[in-house]
Amino acid sequence: MPEQPDISLRIEAASFHGKPVYFDSLHPWDWDHPPRDVVRNRSTHQQLAVILLVTLFSAIIVASLFVVRRHHRLNRGDARGSQRLANFILLTFLAMWLLRAHHLPSIDEFDLAIFALAWGFLVSSLARLLYFALEPFVRKRDPHTIISWSRLIGGNLRDPLVGRDILIGVVYGVLLTIFESFDNFLLPAFGKLPPEPGFVAGETLVSLRNSLGLAMHYTWIFVLYTLLIFFLFFLLRLVVRKDWLAGTVIVFIGAITNSGGDYAWATFIASAVIWLSIYLVLRRFGLVALVTGLVVQNILVVSPVTTHWSRWYAANAIVGMAVIVALALYGFYTALAGQEIFPGALD
Repeated sequence: MPEQPDISLRIEAASFHGKPVYFDSLHPWDWDHPPRDVVRNRSTHQQLAVILLVTLFSAIIVASLFVVRRHHRLNRGDARGSQRLANFILLTFLAMWLLRAHHLPSIDEFDLAIFALAWGFLVSSLARLLYFALEPFVRKRDPHTIISWSRLIGGNLRDPLVGRDILIGVVYGVLLTIFESFDNFLLPAFGKLPPEPGFVAGETLVSLRNSLGLAMHYTWIFVLYTLLIFFLFFLLRLVVRKDWLAGTVIVFIGAITNSGGDYAWATFIASAVIWLSIYLVLRRFGLVALVTGLVVQNILVVSPVTTHWSRWYAANAIVGMAVIVALALYGFYTALAGQEIFPGALD
């Protein structure tokens, strides 16, 4: 590679009847990958991780059904808040579909709308189920984790606590992205090959509409993701009776299911640090901060970033950064609650 002479780049090409039909450039991390026409066999670790995650997801759904039934019988739970959350998830999902899908003036568009509504009602119902099951216990044990969330879905968009948690989430997402990029510098420093580069979501290169749709996608995904983590913590706390022990189990599960590769132990340690940060942000600042942080981190990872504004994808690169800057400014302004940034500075 011209910019890194110590890394070899293999070029493969093919022709048919004197005409070029195939061309590819392979980096060292691509050489051991099977071609596209060969089925990749999952390692034992990957298979066990999938089994564990599916088992946990099934257990969470089944347990939440029993908890919701108990709350309903005892007339407990925030029915209005859970319904608002479901409406938010449904509208976000449908907005994502409208922005990301390829629409045509055809009768098939009706079929696509039916599928979108079906998936939208499914994920919104799941979010409503988890929130209704969690809310009474969280309100009793960790009320600070859902105060800003309750105010946000209640329409109090100018609440200072909402702004504070959004601003904290933006900072956390940026720091998380920086931490995840450390291996690009650490591995070469120890004489190892750099990691396989992360991918840029292809749809962010297509149009501004697709870039906004991707932001909507991450929003509903990580609201649901955070609720699943919170409910898992609730179940573990019922079993082990200790908050710190339940948190340790969550960190271990998150690390063991996200490790592997050529540097298994290093990946495990890095994943454990990431999951520890997820747990701490969730327990200290709550749902709004964690959801915002994970959305920001994923936008930074998959969106193209360039300082060459003449590039054809520059406008789409601006969308991801604009969303993050807008969230930070909104959080900062709202958290001030009308106070001056530097009181008395102009006196």
